[in-house]
Amino acid sequence: MPSPHCGVAGLALAGLLCACTPNNASAPAQAAPGAATTPRAVHVTTVAEETWERSVAATGELAPMEQVVVATKVPGRLATLKADLGQRVRRGEVLATLESRDYEFRQAQAAATLAGARAVLGLAEQGVGEYVTDESAAVKLALAELEQARLERERAQTLARDGVDSQARLDSAEASFRAAESRVQEARELVESRRALVMQREAELEIARAQLAETTLEAPFDGAIVARHSATGAYLAIGDGVLELVRLDPLRLALSVPERDAGLLQVGQRVRAEIEGVERELEGGLVRLSPVLSERSRALRVEAEFANPDGSLRPGAFARARIVIDPTSRTLTVPAAALLEFAGIDKVFLVKDGRAEERRVTLGRRGDGRAEVLEGLQAGDVVVLEPGNLTTGTAVRAE
Repeated sequence: MPSPHCGVAGLALAGLLCACTPNNASAPAQAAPGAATTPRAVHVTTVAEETWERSVAATGELAPMEQVVVATKVPGRLATLKADLGQRVRRGEVLATLESRDYEFRQAQAAATLAGARAVLGLAEQGVGEYVTDESAAVKLALAELEQARLERERAQTLARDGVDSQARLDSAEASFRAAESRVQEARELVESRRALVMQREAELEIARAQLAETTLEAPFDGAIVARHSATGAYLAIGDGVLELVRLDPLRLALSVPERDAGLLQVGQRVRAEIEGVERELEGGLVRLSPVLSERSRALRVEAEFANPDGSLRPGAFARARIVIDPTSRTLTVPAAALLEFAGIDKVFLVKDGRAEERRVTLGRRGDGRAEVLEGLQAGDVVVLEPGNLTTGTAVRAE
């Protein structure tokens, strides 16, 4: 017979199990699918067209506008050297001098020779170009003799016609007249020869003066010395280099433009360049276009000029340039903050009916915190800024 204590224990265990079993009626209700959630707050912007100049990219290097070797035009010993590497010089500034004593003597000799030739011709102060041949003493004498011979001939003709004088006397007078004409011609030719000699002596004097002047070597333009080729005391022949000079303002930028873009270029277009080691962007103008393409690279060589008044830009520096072909071009853009990139794919998130929608885009140029949109968006689309881990379908609220 079971013990009464066992019945009581069984009832107690049954009550404990009932208390531990969950009651469906009192369990909390689960969230139904599609129930409302709190939208995520996002910053947005509207896609719009903006002015973004179109340009052609090119690379090149800065080069001096002019670069020359200052050389001698006359032989001589280098007496002084007044400039050296890195020195800035002005146009007309004396860079070096040759010993000039020999050239001074040559100038004095040429001047004396000219004075003698002028004295023979009877020239004083007037130039040889103003000299009148018939005013010379030799021609005047010959003309006077010609006039006398003419009178004698006329007298003989009159006497012969009246039967007073013989035909032989008339013939003699006629011969004397012809001889006088020849002497006038001879005198004129002599004077012209002396005149030519004076002109030759004048030219010799000018050559001597020029050679003396060439013993002083001057800077042909404003610039800087980049090399020294000689030293004081050296004997230099004609054409020997003394110093090398470059013009630094303006500088030219030599660029190579691909053949596909060559037809878009015109003289006068603006050029913007970034130079290695220079923080600021340079702006200049396109000034020269080659008439032919390079056979090797199929590229067009062009040149731009950039002002360099302070000389801070150095020739030889590498440059990345943009030649502006359309400064007023308009294009669709989005801020760089709206872009996401994954596995080489660019995308943005649009806001459609209060939810995020992922959209793949094709981009063009980038810069200044924005990107050019070639495909995937249209003007008026609203895109999310800083989308982060946003996913398609997420409820969003624009702030």
